[in-house]
Amino acid sequence: MGNVTIDLDKLRERLARKQTIELEDIDLLFGLLDGRILPSAALASVLQERERQDAKWGEQNNDPFTYITVLVEEVGELAQAALHTKFGGPAAAGLRDEAVHTAAVALAIVECLDRGKWRWPE
Repeated sequence: MGNVTIDLDKLRERLARKQTIELEDIDLLFGLLDGRILPSAALASVLQERERQDAKWGEQNNDPFTYITVLVEEVGELAQAALHTKFGGPAAAGLRDEAVHTAAVALAIVECLDRGKWRWPE
């Protein structure tokens, strides 16, 4: 990646005005890592899916059991797409999308745990 010059104050200012970050912000953040991690289409897809999920459902602070249930449902859809890819079937076309959905739900779990707002249902 080489040397990257970034105006950190400008980046902080841009991020402070937003609740979500744009792909160009991610590029800048990766530049700060000096090439140790390269941005990829896969990561960009997962982050876009997280934005879509948040737009649809809002911030989710589910308990771990509920989140695991959602994750396993996504893993099931990924498994179906993998089976259809190998043996034929209509879900084959969605293999990458299901992998992205699964990764996005896993990321949502980490984000939720980091927020520390979840509670066990009564």
